[in-house]
Amino acid sequence: MTESVEPIWDEADPRLNFENTIAVMNLPIIDKNKEASFHLYLRKVAGEIPVHSIELPFTEENKSKGIAIITFNSKKEAAEALKKYHLKTVGKNTFNAYSFTNFLKVRSVPEEFVEPEFHPFTPIPELSSWMCDSFARSQYVLVHQGGIKIDSFDSIRKRQPVAECSNTARGNSQYWSPNGLFLGGSSQDGVIIRGGPNFDVLYNFPNPNPGQKMFFQFGGKEKHILTWAPTHVLDKKKYVGKPIIWRFEPLERFELPIEVDMRINPIYWSSCERYFAYAEDETLRIMEFPSMKSTYLQVPRLQNVLSWSPTKPYLALWTKGKDMPSQVKILNAKTMNFEQVKQVFDASSIRFSWSPAGDYLAAMCVLTMKKKVACTLEVFRCKEKNIPVDTLELKEHARAFEWEGKGDHFALLVGEERRPATVIYSVKKTGTIEKVATLDARQSNCIVWSPTGENLAIAHLGDPQRNQNGTGVVEIYNVGLRQKIGSIQHPLATQMEWDPSGRFLAVSVQGSQDASAYSIYNWKCDTVYESPLIASLTCFSWRPLLPPIISHEKLKELDSRMDKIAKRFAEEDKNELMTAESRKVKERVEKKKSYAEWRKATEEYAAKMKVLLEKAGIGMEDDVQVMEYEEEILIESLEEGKEEKKEEAEEEKEKEKEKEKEKEGAEDVAAEEEKGKGKQDMPLKLKKKSEKEETPAVQKPSMADQPGSISITSPSASASSSSSSSSSSSSESEAPAEPKEKTFAEMLREKRMQRMAEEGRGSGGMGEAVSAGQPINLLDFADPALPVKKGKGERKVMTPEEKKKREEEKKKRKEEERKKKEEEEKKKKEEERKKKEEEERKAREEEEKKKIEEEKEKKREESRQRLLEKKRLKQQKEEEERKKKEAEEAAAREIEGADKKKTEKVEKEEKVEKSEKAEKTEKVEKAEKTEKTEKVEAKEAKAAKPLSRMEQIMLERERKAREQEEARRKAEEEEEAKKKEAENKKSAKKEGGNKKEAKKETKKEAKKEKEGVNKKEEKKEEKKEEKKEETAKPLSKMEQIKLEKEKKKKK
Repeated sequence: MTESVEPIWDEADPRLNFENTIAVMNLPIIDKNKEASFHLYLRKVAGEIPVHSIELPFTEENKSKGIAIITFNSKKEAAEALKKYHLKTVGKNTFNAYSFTNFLKVRSVPEEFVEPEFHPFTPIPELSSWMCDSFARSQYVLVHQGGIKIDSFDSIRKRQPVAECSNTARGNSQYWSPNGLFLGGSSQDGVIIRGGPNFDVLYNFPNPNPGQKMFFQFGGKEKHILTWAPTHVLDKKKYVGKPIIWRFEPLERFELPIEVDMRINPIYWSSCERYFAYAEDETLRIMEFPSMKSTYLQVPRLQNVLSWSPTKPYLALWTKGKDMPSQVKILNAKTMNFEQVKQVFDASSIRFSWSPAGDYLAAMCVLTMKKKVACTLEVFRCKEKNIPVDTLELKEHARAFEWEGKGDHFALLVGEERRPATVIYSVKKTGTIEKVATLDARQSNCIVWSPTGENLAIAHLGDPQRNQNGTGVVEIYNVGLRQKIGSIQHPLATQMEWDPSGRFLAVSVQGSQDASAYSIYNWKCDTVYESPLIASLTCFSWRPLLPPIISHEKLKELDSRMDKIAKRFAEEDKNELMTAESRKVKERVEKKKSYAEWRKATEEYAAKMKVLLEKAGIGMEDDVQVMEYEEEILIESLEEGKEEKKEEAEEEKEKEKEKEKEKEGAEDVAAEEEKGKGKQDMPLKLKKKSEKEETPAVQKPSMADQPGSISITSPSASASSSSSSSSSSSSESEAPAEPKEKTFAEMLREKRMQRMAEEGRGSGGMGEAVSAGQPINLLDFADPALPVKKGKGERKVMTPEEKKKREEEKKKRKEEERKKKEEEEKKKKEEERKKKEEEERKAREEEEKKKIEEEKEKKREESRQRLLEKKRLKQQKEEEERKKKEAEEAAAREIEGADKKKTEKVEKEEKVEKSEKAEKTEKVEKAEKTEKTEKVEAKEAKAAKPLSRMEQIMLERERKAREQEEARRKAEEEEEAKKKEAENKKSAKKEGGNKKEAKKETKKEAKKEKEGVNKKEEKKEEKKEEKKEETAKPLSKMEQIKLEKEKKKKK
């Protein structure tokens, strides 16, 4: 055992700090004389990073060992330099750079081997076990407050539990993989993947940033999964991170070389799990997996709306332009070529939708013209050659679009948002789009096709996130029969989803704590199952099915034998129903037995209690009576049960009709009785009215009843009041009269009368003064001890001067008011006039705008018509040219059949001549090259001195230029030869016997063209050399002499 070596760091001297040093290996082997120049090269590779020292170990033969030890001033500089040196290529050598601390880790490894601990093998469960179910039951997942539930369902056995899991991911939703092998959920803690018959946790991918939610996506083939979480902030706004791809078997991790924000600008993954697409700043980047090779495409005005085909490596994208028309493009990721490009005018937004089989691509283009919103639908036939395009123009806005599961139909919601109309189209093989059906306008916002096709569900659903409630009405329409099958009413519905087999439709209410539940219906709109209330249901999703392994031929054979298979399934269903009913019978019999045992026990106990109570002398009343129930259980076949149900329904209808007749007769009798009773009850009603009038009404208290107020009444008034009170009392019942409470005013009056009597002012007081007609001063009768409120002053007598002043003031006020009114009227008139002018001006502007817009529309229509006419003319021309070509080809074929022998002889002679010329030219070129090389070697031998660096560079440039010129000349000669051969063939076909003359003329023309081309090339070379001479540094005398000699040789 070797002890681990602990490094000693010294920050003062970087040579003693191993973190600052790196080792670069696989360097080219050099001599010791070139050490200084190699040092300079290594420093250039580091770039701006300062290098402290470089050490190159050498052998005894003064040759390097291919290793360099480089030290830097800090740890950061060493880490940056390591990236630059690692995998650097120089010729055949590729550098490998390592940190010096890695060598210390290797030294710390013990010499003796220690066996690792092996964990027991845990086999992976069978992921596709649900496909082997003998009853072909469908499965679905439920996420609610209690956790996660997975249940199976069929029409006979109804719901049956499969597995229950705790929601450890703490997420509101769970997602199935494309083929249903895995169930995944994400949260702030990470991503959990479940699978197998018991839905155990298979994989757990932790979140690198637990504060943020983690995103994940399954691959199309379910071999990989993509996860992403924001790791750091960019530009104080964007949360970016690197996407990670995980391989399931074996578990491997791959990191994409890009930092993105998947919530704003996501990465698009192809269905074949091989390509990734990312759009940013008018550049399209496509990465290939697993090599991570990136290719860039410059696409001007590129929008971040991409869509991959579900079956092919086709990517749909679109470019938007203000002054130019938009373009919809289909890119082939294998060849990096555009398979189809379609121009769209006045498009403000585009949505892509692929058919499930990938045969068609629909581009929904929203057009904004004036205040109207229209749509055009571009349908690309990706299955056919050259991908033809069909256009469908819609005058109204399309709210929703959906492709048929299996077929060529698609459905649209067109019209107003409240009550849109449903329109169904079909894509024909002839290259047209035909309208199949238009359904009446209704409240709807969702359309879903059955996975097997033909059945379309139309519904008006609510949105719990926006607090919007829907009517919950669901209608199913059959395209094959072209009629409505039925309707479903499910209040507060928020989601509907078809079973993958197309047998069942699930409608659920989500996001509610009290009313969350789901119901399952068949395609005939019959209710098959209704669930109880579930606490805060947040997710309902059917499990997808694996693609069929059977070939199309075997599937056709099964379709032909479907009648026999259906009979067998029907018999199995009947047997299963009988077994279910027998189970119910057994349960009822057991319940009856348990009830009989309980009854015996209670009877025995009651008898004992009765004996005991009789001995004690207490009577026992039989208040509790036990009723006996006898239960008859009948087990009949399904057909007999259906007949009984029909008979019961008819009997119930007859009973309801009889009840309605009885009710109508009873209502007539009751109306006649009420008429007779009304006459007898008249005096009773009058009595009630009199009693109501006799009851004293609650009156508001008068001023005299309020505290601090004084009431003044005359004796006559008091007498009249007393008489009225006596008359009222006599009219009342003979009940004893209750004493009335005195008011505050009456109590004051009594006190004042007593004080006046004591002071000698008379006992009559105010009453005598009022009766005598004398003037009364309330202060004389007031109590000095009590506080008295001061009233208003006495009214003065006005003089005539004061009256005049008051009248003048009134006149002035009237004049001022009149002037104000006049001014206000003027202002109102001016405002009305201004308003009218503004309205007129606005009306004029609107009329002008309308005129301008109409003119623009006219121009646009004219331009469109012109384009259409041009297209039509082009098509006509193309057809005419095609016909002409066909006629010419037919004539040429006839001529070829007659002149084949002649042309073959001529071609053989030409081939012989060409081969001879080619051999001669090769010999001449080889001789010239040998002469040149000999001359050059002779010159080099004469010039014993070594060439300078500038001379070497010039010689290399000249050599490269010669090689390029030779290659270009050969290519041009080959092309000219091919052209001449084609021209000779055409001339031979037309002229027939006059081929020799045509050959001579073509040869002369070829010679002239060669001479012209050679002259042009010589001129270009002279110009290039002149430019090089101008730009190059001043040459030595030796170099100038060599250049002059070469020029003379070329001339």
